[in-house]
Amino acid sequence: MTLRYIGGMDTHVTFPAGRLEETATILRILPLPEGRSAVVTDRSPFHPVDPWWPDQPSDRGVMLAGGVTLEVPEAIVLADGAVVDPASTPRGAEGVALQVGHVVGDTSALVEGMEVTLRVDPASRDALATGHTAAHIAALALNRVLAPYWKKTIAEDGQGHPNTDQKLIAASRIGPYGSRETYRIGKSARKAGFDAERFREESAGLANAIATEANAMLGRIRRLEVLPGEDALSGRRTWRATLDDGTVDIPCGGVHTLDPRAIGPISIDLTPSDDGFIMEVKVGP
Repeated sequence: MTLRYIGGMDTHVTFPAGRLEETATILRILPLPEGRSAVVTDRSPFHPVDPWWPDQPSDRGVMLAGGVTLEVPEAIVLADGAVVDPASTPRGAEGVALQVGHVVGDTSALVEGMEVTLRVDPASRDALATGHTAAHIAALALNRVLAPYWKKTIAEDGQGHPNTDQKLIAASRIGPYGSRETYRIGKSARKAGFDAERFREESAGLANAIATEANAMLGRIRRLEVLPGEDALSGRRTWRATLDDGTVDIPCGGVHTLDPRAIGPISIDLTPSDDGFIMEVKVGP
């Protein structure tokens, strides 16, 4: 099913710049199971859950339409007007347009071509944005602390340290004011030069070292941004931290807090697992 009604164009999204509200035009109403529908608009401030790497829950909020307020409990990604199946639609597939589907219940007050106001819940956005930014800072701290554990050269992060986070991460879940990352130390990691035995012997003291580094980095951050601030949903975005001693970029399509002063102290819990370790990141006292 192809969205010829918008010429195959993506939804124009503004969540990277931290926008919480947009006036938009309804382009299509797509029926979903269980009496729900996905409302597609030409632009949106809503961050939808990423079907290929669903680490961050979607925004939630409301849709204001003709005096009626509709709850939007979640936002999803559509590919050419259909719910994305990650197995059959690879990320970045050429010629595929992506749209934000605002999930609602009753659509009796909605018609295609109607102008609506989309409003993201600010408290929910702030909690997830802060958690996601803290996760990036913690990942950079992890890379620096675990740099001595690599016996061979691997790809580096934006600060010139071995990118342990990128190399070992198996799963990630962003939550309110925190995150949980699962890392796997398998045969490929050992072959790439990671000293798994030394890591296990010294893991008890690493959480404090990572937290210390994360908070030191937080103190050096002068600016946070996601670039570009608005663009087509399928566009590539970059999280950028400007520090006293330079900038660090991480490819990322999620939402982030743009004020480093809004991030409280970062704490880290590191738990060894059978095949790696789990890092839990928390913001606040």
